[in-house]
Amino acid sequence: MRVSRAKHGDSLRTSKASHAINFRPRIVPPLPPLSLGNLQSRVITTFMAAADSGGAGGNTEVDDKLPELKDFVGLLMDSITKSKETFVSREDVYPTLLRANNEIHEAVEKGEVDVFMLSSLCRFPIYQVDFGWGKPVWVSRVHAPYEATFLFDAEDGDGIEAWVSLNKRDMPLFLRDTDILAFTSKPNHPMSKI
Repeated sequence: MRVSRAKHGDSLRTSKASHAINFRPRIVPPLPPLSLGNLQSRVITTFMAAADSGGAGGNTEVDDKLPELKDFVGLLMDSITKSKETFVSREDVYPTLLRANNEIHEAVEKGEVDVFMLSSLCRFPIYQVDFGWGKPVWVSRVHAPYEATFLFDAEDGDGIEAWVSLNKRDMPLFLRDTDILAFTSKPNHPMSKI
């Protein structure tokens, strides 16, 4: 949030978090269990910035005005939980997926809100996959041409790796953020030494 605020003249803007979800369990009648291909949708959560979120009145204690991470996580979890209660007929799958994607793309194009793209492969057994040449030593995400965060379980199962893709102007702000520094550590896997 500090990075976002620094980008916009010390004011906090409304934000949308777009979290990728597996859409298969939400289709009625269910798809066959061995059907092939990705079928994902987005859960979109909106955080409304308060009118007095700092900067406007010369408030020097703007850090006190920042919402806490737990508030964002709570909003996101509520949205994900609600999405699990929504079922779509096979005929409505495409329009439903298109609507969710259009909402987030329109928000990005307008530029009036901050948009955070999120995806998680935590608890997905990616380190158990063996295509015949052994299990992976390390799983990562290739460059994303947009701002996004991807979460993976650490290879040793003790932690989570967060792959954050930002533009070059914002990355230094992110890397110096006190909350980021407080809750992260240097990766400890074979590829981190490269």
